[in-house]
Amino acid sequence: ANQLVSGGSGSGKSVLTNILIMQMLKENPKVFFVDIGGSYRKLTENLGGQYVELGVNDQLSINPFDLLPGESEPSSHKVKFILGLVEIMTKEEGADRLPRLARAEIEELIQDVYKSVKRPKLSDLRNLLLKHPEASIQTYGRILSPWCGETPYGKFIDRETTIELQNDIVAFDLKGLESYPDLQGLCLYVITDLVWREVQKDRSRMKFLVFDECWK
Repeated sequence: ANQLVSGGSGSGKSVLTNILIMQMLKENPKVFFVDIGGSYRKLTENLGGQYVELGVNDQLSINPFDLLPGESEPSSHKVKFILGLVEIMTKEEGADRLPRLARAEIEELIQDVYKSVKRPKLSDLRNLLLKHPEASIQTYGRILSPWCGETPYGKFIDRETTIELQNDIVAFDLKGLESYPDLQGLCLYVITDLVWREVQKDRSRMKFLVFDECWK
């Protein structure tokens, strides 16, 4: 179910992937590309797909707290995803993970925010962190502040989702975020969850998810 295509720059990795996907179109699949560049623009546009260019702007946003249609509370998978998101935003440079106690406290607060807020956002979790009795946990709330509200990053990650996956072929281009490597890495993580939720809606159809330029 999984393949890795590796090779030097200009060796034809993306061309090969384009050909493989075109050969599989007879199966009527859903196809998702996550790219840094324009390697799949022509294929996506020629097939009437949806091309989403991500950058720091006011139009596009993804709320990582969104649930699947019909869900009223988060699955354990979703809670772990949000915990991982917070970890990416708050862990010290060079550290692999947050301390165990902090992970346990944050995971509990993630579950609390879904119980207390109908459609939670990152700023709702930040507020719970700031109210925590432990000063060490409050610190994580302060670290999340640049990702919340009307900040450049908050406008993307702390709002209602405006990206609708309306086509069977969707390409996300992260080229516009190369000047913001921390946001670019976070977007990759959030888009993976967005696509995962889309995949779960219809388990009967074949899907392809292509990550290009993963080394970046």
